[in-house]
Amino acid sequence: MVRVLFAGKGWVVLKWQEGHGSISAGLCGEAASFSYHQERQFETIISRLAEVDGVYVEDSLRRSGHNVRWLPSVRVPAEFPVTAGEMKQYDAILLSDCNAATLRRVVGLEESAGVDRLEAIRQYVLDGGGLLMFGGYASFAGNSNLGGFARTPLADVLPVVISDHDDLVTTSEGLAPEVVKPDHPILAGIATVWPPLGGHNKFDVKSGAVQLMRSGGDPILAVWEVGKGRAAAFASDAAPWWATEEFLSWRYYDAFWSNLARWLGHDL
Repeated sequence: MVRVLFAGKGWVVLKWQEGHGSISAGLCGEAASFSYHQERQFETIISRLAEVDGVYVEDSLRRSGHNVRWLPSVRVPAEFPVTAGEMKQYDAILLSDCNAATLRRVVGLEESAGVDRLEAIRQYVLDGGGLLMFGGYASFAGNSNLGGFARTPLADVLPVVISDHDDLVTTSEGLAPEVVKPDHPILAGIATVWPPLGGHNKFDVKSGAVQLMRSGGDPILAVWEVGKGRAAAFASDAAPWWATEEFLSWRYYDAFWSNLARWLGHDL
């Protein structure tokens, strides 16, 4: 059993107070994108937090017997541990669509009072913790550099070189992941033929890191040991939109994420 802190995802749904229509807004740090139909100007209210897209990872790891705490991005500034010492209650930290600005913002401390969560996560990994970053619009560089992780402390401990500009690669046909190292513990017992994925972040594997999966010339999964800890970068996602229905219903879906969490937590 691995103790996991999973941070990211989460959607806020805003509804009109009167009339027809709704607004759907995805929040991650200061970034929000809106799409709506509006006949007249009305005041809006936040009606509910629809925490749905993070449950794929949370439920999968729980089905495998792991202890998981999920913090949607909107709750990260107030509830994510601040120091490396506080983070040590977890064996592994998983980040998904939770950008650098969100992690650096600490509610209750004026201008974060010099606290840098990204530096604390880096130290947590060097001291023996596990770290995984999933791909997404607010991961790695992300959409128009929304992720913003290049030249941050996390870039030092992740096994990949992060771009400082838009790194998204999407395709309507889907990409076909290819297993490069089938004997690695993370991929032990996992089929070598994978379902298609809908997109990924483009990055390079660092010298000293191990590429476990790729698609064409692009890495999909890379891992390494750094300091006393372990870190991994998965270029695609575990939830829609990049996680296709074929991937979500794949018989090895739970086993893969469980293996990855166990490896990060030094349980494999």
